[in-house]
Amino acid sequence: MLTDSHCHLFYEEILKDIDNVFKRSKELGVNRFICVGTNINDSLLSLDISNKYENVYCSAGIHPHDSENVDKDYIHQIELMMDSDKMIAVGEIGLDYFRNISSKKSQIKVFN
Repeated sequence: MLTDSHCHLFYEEILKDIDNVFKRSKELGVNRFICVGTNINDSLLSLDISNKYENVYCSAGIHPHDSENVDKDYIHQIELMMDSDKMIAVGEIGLDYFRNISSKKSQIKVFN
């Protein structure tokens, strides 16, 4: 049994075909999924999906590219999601200076 440790099942094209995604994955030996949130909205969607499907778990986080558009209470929002048994990880999270999509300053402010 394999686990896909980083997927985004909340993408519209995947979500509308999720039963077939699970079927094809099972045929390839992938039976569990960790749906990774990249911002608060995606993290909430990941949690919602994980609550609907027994074989799906989730993470919550803020991708560095989204660091310029973060609510002040994002840490509290993530903490609330962590009350769920389906929330098993924190991430996407961290600093990314390679692509320069968000400024160094905004990333440090959010993740400090």
